[in-house]
Amino acid sequence: MIDVIPAEKVVSVQINDVQARPYSAQVLRDESMHDRVAPGLGFGDTIGFCKMLKEKGIKPNAFGVEVICDEYVEKGVDFAAKYTYENAVKVLKEAWPEILS
Repeated sequence: MIDVIPAEKVVSVQINDVQARPYSAQVLRDESMHDRVAPGLGFGDTIGFCKMLKEKGIKPNAFGVEVICDEYVEKGVDFAAKYTYENAVKVLKEAWPEILS
Protein backbone atom coordinates (compact mmCIF):
# COMPACT_ATOMS: atom_id res chain seq x y z
CA MET A 1 0.00 0.00 0.00
CA ILE A 2 2.79 2.45 0.80
CA ASP A 3 4.09 2.06 -2.75
CA VAL A 4 1.22 4.20 -4.06
CA ILE A 5 1.91 7.08 -1.64
CA PRO A 6 4.46 9.64 -2.85
CA ALA A 7 7.39 9.89 -0.40
CA GLU A 8 6.94 13.65 0.00
CA LYS A 9 3.39 13.12 1.27
CA VAL A 10 4.64 11.28 4.38
CA VAL A 11 5.46 14.02 6.87
CA SER A 12 5.57 12.07 10.13
CA VAL A 13 6.20 8.53 11.29
CA GLN A 14 5.27 6.74 14.51
CA ILE A 15 6.79 3.42 15.50
CA ASN A 16 6.04 0.75 18.08
CA ASP A 17 6.11 -3.01 18.29
CA VAL A 18 3.54 -5.72 18.94
CA GLN A 19 3.02 -8.79 21.09
CA ALA A 20 3.52 -12.27 19.62
CA ARG A 21 -0.10 -13.26 20.05
CA PRO A 22 -2.55 -12.24 17.37
CA TYR A 23 -5.60 -10.19 18.26
CA SER A 24 -9.01 -10.67 16.74
CA ALA A 25 -10.58 -7.76 14.88
CA GLN A 26 -13.05 -7.32 17.75
CA VAL A 27 -10.30 -6.48 20.26
CA LEU A 28 -7.68 -4.92 18.00
CA ARG A 29 -8.44 -1.47 19.43
CA ASP A 30 -7.77 -2.85 22.92
CA GLU A 31 -4.36 -4.03 21.74
CA SER A 32 -3.52 -0.61 20.32
CA MET A 33 -4.66 1.16 23.50
CA HIS A 34 -3.17 -1.13 26.15
CA ASP A 35 -0.70 -3.70 24.86
CA ARG A 36 1.88 -2.28 22.46
CA VAL A 37 5.56 -2.65 23.27
CA ALA A 38 8.66 -0.54 22.75
CA PRO A 39 10.20 -0.55 19.26
CA GLY A 40 12.43 -3.54 18.61
CA LEU A 41 11.20 -5.54 21.60
CA GLY A 42 8.18 -7.28 20.12
CA PHE A 43 7.41 -9.56 17.25
CA GLY A 44 6.86 -7.02 14.50
CA ASP A 45 9.65 -5.95 12.19
CA THR A 46 10.17 -2.37 13.31
CA ILE A 47 13.70 -2.29 11.93
CA GLY A 48 12.52 -3.61 8.57
CA PHE A 49 9.66 -1.11 8.55
CA CYS A 50 12.06 1.79 9.13
CA LYS A 51 14.45 0.51 6.46
CA MET A 52 11.57 0.26 4.00
CA LEU A 53 10.55 3.89 4.65
CA LYS A 54 14.15 5.03 4.23
CA GLU A 55 14.55 3.10 0.97
CA LYS A 56 11.35 4.67 -0.34
CA GLY A 57 12.96 8.10 0.14
CA ILE A 58 10.69 9.25 2.94
CA LYS A 59 12.06 12.18 4.93
CA PRO A 60 9.65 12.81 7.81
CA ASN A 61 9.50 16.15 9.57
CA ALA A 62 8.63 14.34 12.80
CA PHE A 63 9.49 10.90 14.08
CA GLY A 64 7.73 9.60 17.17
CA VAL A 65 7.03 6.58 19.28
CA GLU A 66 3.46 5.41 19.71
CA VAL A 67 3.49 2.93 22.54
CA ILE A 68 0.47 2.64 24.80
CA CYS A 69 1.17 -0.15 27.24
CA ASP A 70 -0.49 -0.67 30.60
CA GLU A 71 2.60 -2.51 31.85
CA TYR A 72 4.82 0.52 31.16
CA VAL A 73 2.34 3.04 32.56
CA GLU A 74 2.12 1.08 35.82
CA LYS A 75 5.85 1.72 36.23
CA GLY A 76 5.31 5.46 35.82
CA VAL A 77 5.32 7.98 33.03
CA ASP A 78 9.03 8.71 33.46
CA PHE A 79 9.87 5.02 33.00
CA ALA A 80 7.55 4.68 29.99
CA ALA A 81 9.00 7.75 28.26
CA LYS A 82 12.63 6.82 28.88
CA TYR A 83 12.20 3.13 28.02
CA THR A 84 10.37 3.70 24.75
CA TYR A 85 12.74 6.50 23.74
CA GLU A 86 15.86 4.40 24.41
CA ASN A 87 14.50 1.46 22.44
CA ALA A 88 13.38 3.66 19.55
CA VAL A 89 16.90 5.08 19.34
CA LYS A 90 18.33 1.52 19.22
CA VAL A 91 16.02 0.66 16.31
CA LEU A 92 16.86 3.85 14.44
CA LYS A 93 20.61 3.48 14.98
CA GLU A 94 20.39 0.15 13.18
CA ALA A 95 17.79 0.97 10.53
CA TRP A 96 18.08 4.69 9.80
CA PRO A 97 20.96 6.33 11.73
CA GLU A 98 20.95 9.56 9.71
CA ILE A 99 17.42 10.32 10.93
CA LEU A 100 18.91 10.84 14.40
CA SER A 101 21.17 13.68 13.21
